[in-house]
Amino acid sequence: MGMPAIRTAEERENVALERERIAEEREGIAREREHLAHERELVATRRERLTEGVERWVRYLESRSILANRREALADERERIADEREALADERERIADERERAANHTAAGKQRAAEQGQRQHEAALREQAKVEREQAASERQFARQQAEQGRQQATQRAEGQHRGG
Repeated sequence: MGMPAIRTAEERENVALERERIAEEREGIAREREHLAHERELVATRRERLTEGVERWVRYLESRSILANRREALADERERIADEREALADERERIADERERAANHTAAGKQRAAEQGQRQHEAALREQAKVEREQAASERQFARQQAEQGRQQATQRAEGQHRGG
């Protein structure tokens, strides 16, 4: 059984109007689908940009962490060098003391001027050792402060990442 035959002009007009309404609805649906496809493209573009931004931040934070580790290693190396310098200063002072003791035990006939010059030289060596020890202690303190500052910054960054992450 097919469609019933349209008999009147009014029925034909109603069918034509109905077909026109259906065509308009289909056009509206097509426009809506096109609009949704465009919105999906925008969302995909935004998601891609956001992902790229997050990846940049991750690389930035990783580089900051590496830099903080390098700073801490440098501070540790400075402290080690300061310890070595202090040990060298101690050794110089020990040598100066030995020389002074040896000078005090030399033959009584040695000239006083030579002894005085030797004592002055030994005193200068002791003073130099003292200055170097103080400088090494200062450098060690600076290195410790740098290391502590680096640790605090790393902790703050880690806490910030934890809160923000």
